[in-house]
Amino acid sequence: MLEAAVRSELGLEQLGSDAQKSLGIQNLSGNVTISGVLLSDQNSYPGIDLVSMDNEDIFGERLLTADKSLLTQLDQAMEFFRRYYCRDMVTGSLERKKVYLVPEQAFRESIVNALVHRQWDISADILLKMYPDRMQVNSPGGLPYGITKEDYLYRDISVPRNFTITNLFLRLGLIEKLGTGIHRIIRSYSKTWRRSYYCLYSN
Repeated sequence: MLEAAVRSELGLEQLGSDAQKSLGIQNLSGNVTISGVLLSDQNSYPGIDLVSMDNEDIFGERLLTADKSLLTQLDQAMEFFRRYYCRDMVTGSLERKKVYLVPEQAFRESIVNALVHRQWDISADILLKMYPDRMQVNSPGGLPYGITKEDYLYRDISVPRNFTITNLFLRLGLIEKLGTGIHRIIRSYSKTWRRSYYCLYSN
């Protein structure tokens, strides 16, 4: 999946050894780095534990994305999101649409942020509980050293814990700009979203 992504987004004809070294997924000796393993289609690292919550105590569907490329995990999480958070709605013009119960951008930013900044030497999955009106994300590892909660929430400061993964996600267009993800999540919950975010219904 990584090779297809770099061909499409970076214009590379193939993901050869030189390209892998440039992207940081191989070291200069030709050995695959930890980031390279995390981006491979099969690995033994933890994943994302996605749980749809009917209420505070009862969960419905569950998906575990372990042992797969981070790019595959992101795609699977987005598919899970669309199954759970999109609902049919008939508008005043009798046009059938699907409405997102929470903003898609907020969900995507939360997943990408958790994948990029989690601590990989902790053997635990990212836990994402999906309630009808909110999401709760628990990502292994606390804030990077020197970053306060106030810095994280209110300032455009980014201290990547996994620089190679962060850089690759940025180059692939999965991250728009370092240090702005939380702001985009907050903005996506504005009143404007409540009036206008929807996806067209299709059979």
